[in-house]
Amino acid sequence: MTDSTTVVTEADVERLAPGQWVWDANGTPRCLVDTYVAWPQRMFMSESGAGFTGIPHVTYPLTLAELAESPEVCQHRRTQEMGHCLRCGRVVAEARPQPADPRELAQLRAVLAATSRKDPT
Repeated sequence: MTDSTTVVTEADVERLAPGQWVWDANGTPRCLVDTYVAWPQRMFMSESGAGFTGIPHVTYPLTLAELAESPEVCQHRRTQEMGHCLRCGRVVAEARPQPADPRELAQLRAVLAATSRKDPT
């Protein structure tokens, strides 16, 4: 990292704690969370908690951010599968991973492999 508030690379993200909020280079707020989207991984959660983006797919550099409200204000009404609150990003519940069925995972990987190839024609 270049300083204590800037995240420049994916390797820098690995040093952040889950639940850390950042602003990406486009000004989009994102929260780093552990998730189980097909397999265990760390991703950035959207501000609404409705979407997740892979670490390589955000716009760098990132700037560390803090929530504007105290931790007591959020009521943690909804959590995702690894216990992160879908509003504030803090881990507030027990993890309940939902691993993909091995057959479904194999099919997903095959589709990803097939669609990532360039068409030679």
